Amino acid sequence: MATVSIYQITTYQRKDGTYPIKFKISYGNSRAFYIPTNICVLESQWNGSRVTGQNSAMANAKISNLRTKIGLALEKCTHKLKGMPIKEAHRIFEYYLNGAGSYSSNEFIGFFKRVMNGKDKRKTAQLYKLALDKIIAFSEGSPLSFDSINY
Repeated sequence: MATVSIYQITTYQRKDGTYPIKFKISYGNSRAFYIPTNICVLESQWNGSRVTGQNSAMANAKISNLRTKIGLALEKCTHKLKGMPIKEAHRIFEYYLNGAGSYSSNEFIGFFKRVMNGKDKRKTAQLYKLALDKIIAFSEGSPLSFDSINY
């Protein structure tokens, strides 16, 4: 069973004196990875679970929404994470967090195209296209499921 915690990472201070807030996903025996919230606050603005002070409502709403998304993604993929190396588990979780779990089991290529089309930089999109062409060639045009892909 995976557990979700939220922390202010005080080992990394930004130039403006703030520290990032991240979710920690723990699974298995001392295995964990972090999901950034893209929220950074002063140490005095963090009470251990919520942002305090002026303009905190928007940050707390964002944290709450991300917590919900993380919970839904974990429901769909926790069973896949057992015994996996951290990097692979983190990648799989990111797929589910970004909507892969809403695709049917044979729609990896559709999901990959959606991610590829979301890239702003032309060179990055070209590299994704090259990877997609290799994946399609490898699968010989047959449907490719998320479950059949591993490290």
